[in-house]
Amino acid sequence: MTEKSIQTEKGTLYYVVKEDRITVTTYHGNDSVVELPAKINGLPVRKVGKKAFMNSRQLRRIVVPDTVKKLSEWAFAYCDLLEEVELPKRQITMGTGVFLGDKRLSKIVLRARKKEQDSDWARCSDKLKNDTAALLAVVPFMEDGEHLLNAKDAGNEDWINKWDARLVKILEEPDEKGYTDVILCGEEDINCNLENFVKDKRKKKVRFCFLRLLNDSGLQKDIRVILEDYLISHIVGCASMETWLVLKEEKGHIREYYELYAKLGCLNCDNYDATLADLGEKQPEMKAYFMRWHEDYRQKEGDFFDIFEL
Repeated sequence: MTEKSIQTEKGTLYYVVKEDRITVTTYHGNDSVVELPAKINGLPVRKVGKKAFMNSRQLRRIVVPDTVKKLSEWAFAYCDLLEEVELPKRQITMGTGVFLGDKRLSKIVLRARKKEQDSDWARCSDKLKNDTAALLAVVPFMEDGEHLLNAKDAGNEDWINKWDARLVKILEEPDEKGYTDVILCGEEDINCNLENFVKDKRKKKVRFCFLRLLNDSGLQKDIRVILEDYLISHIVGCASMETWLVLKEEKGHIREYYELYAKLGCLNCDNYDATLADLGEKQPEMKAYFMRWHEDYRQKEGDFFDIFEL
């Protein structure tokens, strides 16, 4: 098959034609956004080929048209800046590692197809759509979660329940699980001792819990309690502090994260001083919020005891 090409704004898309259908084979360029065409020369684009966009260093957003039915192995792997993918709400075959190594991926947005503008998905609330986009984007990082990378079913009640069930399983798994395999496979780096492995595993669990509680469409009460308890069990003053470390090191600039941290009781009178001391001069907005929270709490506590003095 002869490979042909079309130009993007800052690059080139290569493709082949087979049986009147088009497969995108390779991309070279520096586009930050690529919108794949639905048709090229009147023929439908059906597939994104193996490693087609792999290592596209500038790519931040990719839009996949309604016509595509398959994303092949490692199609968008190791795109360091990729943050958002837009897919049609349809059955799409996903190869192994489609989004492998895309550490900044935060949204896989699902779009109602043009011929289905009156579908249930088109009528869903913006919150459900946004929550689903966030939850779907972390599926590539969930061990044994490949079955959840499903554009057709994502966002429906059964999919949400399966997502939550997988998360609960992850939380229940021993933190040491997988360490022996890493060592035997020679994948460890110089700092990958058991202590660091366990700490990283807990941080990953914390990130999942934060994400789900902040994108809580369809979240059942019993699951919510499990996630909240996990976060509360890893704060300043506990044997391990991964909830605090994730907040301080990664999410402290995001208001919804530190508001949730305080709301859950992760910040309390017993650990307030130690928390601020550990924070130091970092994350000034979060620190100011915590200080206001503490003053409000002291005021309410004072009002409570004033009742007995009347």
